[in-house]
Amino acid sequence: MALGASSGLPEGSELARDSDHPVHPDHLALAPAAMRPRHPLALASRIVAALLGGYALATAFTVALGRSLSLPGDDAFHTAALPAFLLYLGAAIWAFYAATATRAWLGVAAPTAVFAVLAWWLRAPSVT
Repeated sequence: MALGASSGLPEGSELARDSDHPVHPDHLALAPAAMRPRHPLALASRIVAALLGGYALATAFTVALGRSLSLPGDDAFHTAALPAFLLYLGAAIWAFYAATATRAWLGVAAPTAVFAVLAWWLRAPSVT
């Protein structure tokens, strides 16, 4: 059995002939959805969901938790900001873990809306 000069594969194999492609196109049909190449706009959408959506989620969480804690002023928001970093990380991971860009946005936007409504509901009473 003769080997391809540069690839180390048998000369008759498909991968030896398509050496410029690391994965043969027929094998992509067998790959999980997360491993298939995505449309560039879908990838850009996930990046924006991770960066801006994650930031909005962490901010809404910080405000909601800060207003719900019974600590004096800045201490409540500093305490609430600590777990928000982990939430931001989780949102960024979720944005790329979700099966589609739409699910990525829904997974970030839904909890953001919940925390924003909770923060609005917990707002300080207005002084008249």
